[in-house]
Amino acid sequence: MNKYTYIFIILFAISIKPTIAQRAATFFIQDSAGNLYPQTAYDSLSKVKSIILRPYKTNGIIEGYLITNAPVNTIPFVPKKKKYNIMEVFTIDNKVLQIGGKMPKYIITDLDGNNYNSDSLKGKVVVMNFWFKSCGPCKHEIPYLNGLVDYYSSNEEVKFIALGLDDSIACGIFLQRINYNYHIVPDARPLSQKWDIYAFPTHIIINKQGTIVLYTEGYASGIEYYLDEGIKEGLRGKE
Repeated sequence: MNKYTYIFIILFAISIKPTIAQRAATFFIQDSAGNLYPQTAYDSLSKVKSIILRPYKTNGIIEGYLITNAPVNTIPFVPKKKKYNIMEVFTIDNKVLQIGGKMPKYIITDLDGNNYNSDSLKGKVVVMNFWFKSCGPCKHEIPYLNGLVDYYSSNEEVKFIALGLDDSIACGIFLQRINYNYHIVPDARPLSQKWDIYAFPTHIIINKQGTIVLYTEGYASGIEYYLDEGIKEGLRGKE
């Protein structure tokens, strides 16, 4: 962490000192020194390139995020023999999207003009990622997600769709700097609000029958392996 990032965090901690009651009432963001930040600080902190926010969870539920240094290098997805239990991945109750429930109807269009909807994608496993361009954790996981896309590139039954909150111009400029191999759908903020999605990144996997088999919010190390297990479950097509 460079000195400017450190100064930023210290000044932020001094200016905002949540009480114990406030910490108990809402989830927290905490750095290695124990300084606490409110949930509203998420967007600002995630823009600091040298740090990432890792979820802190109890019994599978996210209680807060811990600020940690981002690795200098990222390693693309490489299949491993270890089997991950997708039920171990952190989830948060969503009023609209429930694991085991049916995915709501949708119609979306990507930057290339391709249209997708819940009916036309029946019979395919749909891997969705909600993100935005200034979200640090979202950007950090892109190389891993790209590796996952490469791994399934020969499987036409799997479709990767990234729904960005930014408009088409902002998404296009972002993609000039950072390669993201999902099908990019811009202007997805209204849809994210409709589906009760307010934490980013959020990943959703829908099986061939349109049933949600994985729903997870926030960034976690090894997320690509959990997604891989979710895709495998989706390909099995069990309700």
